[in-house]
Amino acid sequence: MAAKQANLCHAKLLLIVLALQSTLPVMAAGILWPIAEGGNGHTYQPISAGTLIAWTTADQLAREAGGYLATITSDAENEFVFNLVRDDYSYWYVWFGSNYYGPWLGGYQLPGSSEPADGWAWVTGEPFVFEAWNSGEPSNTAGGLNEDRIHFAGSGRPQAFWNDQISFDGVFGPIAFVVEYEPVTFEAEDAEFFEAGSVETVLSGYSGDGYVALDGQVEDPLGWPINTRAVGPHTLVFHYANTGLNPVPVNIIVNGAGLAQGLLETDAMGEEAWNSLAVCVYLNAGNNLIELGLPAHSQGIALDKLTVLNESMNLMDLRSEIMDCDGPDLASRANALDRSIDTCWYVDSFPESLEVDLGDIYPLNHAKIVYGDGAACQYRIEVRTGLKDIYTLAVDQTEDAASVDAACHFNTVLARYIRLTVTGMVEPENSGAEIAEFQAMAKPEYAAITTESGQYRTIQQAVDAAQDGDVITLQPGLYTGPGNDAINMKGKAITLTSIDPEDELVVTRTIIKGDTPALGAIMCFNKETHHCLLSGLTVTGARAGIYCEAASPLVRHCHLVENLGAGIEMLNRSKPTIDHCLIAGNRHTGVYTNPTGRRGNLSAPVIQNCTIADNLGFGIDGGSPLVVVNSIIWSNGHLTEGVQIANSDPLLSYCCLPGQWEGAGILNHDPLFVRQGLWEPVPQDLWSGPEDPGMQYIAGDYHLQSEVGFWNASDSAWLTSPMSSPCIDAGDPDSDWTQEPAPHGSRLNMGAYGGTLQASLSSL
Repeated sequence: MAAKQANLCHAKLLLIVLALQSTLPVMAAGILWPIAEGGNGHTYQPISAGTLIAWTTADQLAREAGGYLATITSDAENEFVFNLVRDDYSYWYVWFGSNYYGPWLGGYQLPGSSEPADGWAWVTGEPFVFEAWNSGEPSNTAGGLNEDRIHFAGSGRPQAFWNDQISFDGVFGPIAFVVEYEPVTFEAEDAEFFEAGSVETVLSGYSGDGYVALDGQVEDPLGWPINTRAVGPHTLVFHYANTGLNPVPVNIIVNGAGLAQGLLETDAMGEEAWNSLAVCVYLNAGNNLIELGLPAHSQGIALDKLTVLNESMNLMDLRSEIMDCDGPDLASRANALDRSIDTCWYVDSFPESLEVDLGDIYPLNHAKIVYGDGAACQYRIEVRTGLKDIYTLAVDQTEDAASVDAACHFNTVLARYIRLTVTGMVEPENSGAEIAEFQAMAKPEYAAITTESGQYRTIQQAVDAAQDGDVITLQPGLYTGPGNDAINMKGKAITLTSIDPEDELVVTRTIIKGDTPALGAIMCFNKETHHCLLSGLTVTGARAGIYCEAASPLVRHCHLVENLGAGIEMLNRSKPTIDHCLIAGNRHTGVYTNPTGRRGNLSAPVIQNCTIADNLGFGIDGGSPLVVVNSIIWSNGHLTEGVQIANSDPLLSYCCLPGQWEGAGILNHDPLFVRQGLWEPVPQDLWSGPEDPGMQYIAGDYHLQSEVGFWNASDSAWLTSPMSSPCIDAGDPDSDWTQEPAPHGSRLNMGAYGGTLQASLSSL
């Protein structure tokens, strides 16, 4: 693996000649920092320009190579990267005055920050949690110029310390930089876990030490831990063979969220057996877990590897060889693939072709031609998956072409072989074409976080840019970490929603996960009104799923589950409406409002068609007024003696909860959930701290049992049970029931699924 990554990186950074036309660059081999040795699985490569180089230029070159300027988040990483440039430091450091100026790193200071120490950030957006400043640094002492970039420095000798420095002044500064690459290929035999299979080498054409052949006796996924710093959409490519007789359904699971299903269908043997399954997913900064789940009895399935492609990966960097083509000059053709605009493929007779074997089957949907002399040519691009296949046309620019560097998008196709044929010149007086670079990419097919006006890498970026009335849409995925946690809605009248809030599978797979001690995963404390809509989201893992203070958002079709505190917490006259939400399995209260204080300061939520169940604390805790209608409040209070509502004056109607309560349509019968959630004891040595309740939540299914039919999301089917819930057709008769599927009783069901397409059926 290490050699594979190093070779890939070396090929990528031939691009350095792009900026260094008069100086021969020095490139160290890319070195992998192995996970087995406490590393992150990333590869690092020092590059020396041999002359002063601007931070902005180094940043651009690193990104074009498919990496980024190295970011340092621990003392161990700092030492590892520094050790790459501590020897032969004449390549990496320049002496000026009394200091050594070492390679650029990916740190910079946000504009407008207080000098000198505030606002430092990494180019990847990951937290700036580790610092290794030299004594007296950062200092911002460049005579009025802004020292807002980070590099290795040294006083008297190169050291593993940092200095702040201006990007470029032409007099002194770094002559080198360090590029960091995320892993690309993950072999199946190196998966973190698999039990129902063995490593074999019978089929030819595999990579690594072999492939995993599944025996199909049990359902057992393969899993790979993926550490990435490029938050956003990625393309996963699974290299597989299916030598069985039938297609096999698969489930791709990313960070616990099942995101896609596909069919593996190959029937050949040997090298021709291999095919690829490509899936676009959203990855977060830091650790991600990718699993490929197959059903039992899936004999004949062989899994070779997983390839993770980010938005900037040029698949030509993964090529195995240039194919024999018409014309004798293969060396000239190689110049179109070396990442340098100083070397070109000279085409002086037409047509002439360049054919590349990418080594494996990849999805392609984007290509780019960079001209050495600016003179555009006419061309076509064709692709095929196997040597025996006929080429199919992907791009046709044989009649005309742009007069600038040509970038073209096309429908995604699977291809191992890609052929560029130059057929002529746009300007006939030009006798030949100079192709400096030919690139091919697999751009993710969707932007994970979008508004009508743009696409964003984090939810907070989208909120910051949004105007009143905007809709921020999240594709299915797990959103966590900086920018995707502690989201501040900033008082805006905007909508934050999944792609389909009324599809439970979409809701359960669109997950905002808190991982900081912030007040909530989503926070409203800027006088948000009901025009701030949170819709179709699962919010989990936070101190509170949603936190409101003097704010009144509309929360609809959300799952607020398994939070460390309350599902939703509200203080100081908050008046949110909580509609058709599941609030379950939280380690504190389901719904919390400030319980004391002057009545005018109390929060007054309206809760309608919600299921509040199996929370360790109260179902609802806090002061009045409190309006609850068409809701089920059941089996809460595991740590509070079974108390469902800690409120002496709730306004209840058409609700199901134990005990004697006043109000129209109140039931105190078991609602008969399809599956009740459970809390199980956890051994004390596994507690997170002294306040850990020592209990683990086992999620339930809070659809209502029905003899006629209840919706089973995992099977996408209607099933029946021997009993029917008393909460079916028991809601407010004046509430809208028309979205409930037939047969129905022309009256709303209680709970989160009442009035929706997943309402349990009734023959009344």
